Amino acid sequence: MSTKLQKIHKLLGIMDEKTLGEFIEAELKRRDMSAREFAKFIDVPNTLINKFRNHGLSEHYAGKPIGDPSLEFLVKLSKATQTDICALLALVVPDAQIIDPQARIIAQRITRLSPEKRRIVDTFLEGVAVKMLQERNK
Repeated sequence: MSTKLQKIHKLLGIMDEKTLGEFIEAELKRRDMSAREFAKFIDVPNTLINKFRNHGLSEHYAGKPIGDPSLEFLVKLSKATQTDICALLALVVPDAQIIDPQARIIAQRITRLSPEKRRIVDTFLEGVAVKMLQERNK
């Protein structure tokens, strides 16, 4: 990804999560919270946050298999972060995805943007589409 695109993503709050662990890390950074603060925010034990920060990155946490998060954990995470539950499920079980979880997360975040920031996103996407068409027609 280009530096310019990374800056736009950062400005708009768009992250490139591919695992639940990456999603949690991104939320911690976006909210400027510690794992303990984030756990309190979503009303789960701190150990769950630390455990699932490693989801997709490691097979074990504290010497034990990580396993998958409970539906209760995902529902709390979904509500607290205002992220579509299907997007979170797709991060946990990528083989079962119908729609790319990153696309769902990005779309949901775009809908929460102010009208001014949405216009920036629309202008950017239109520019990308035009450029793609121009390259295809060469």
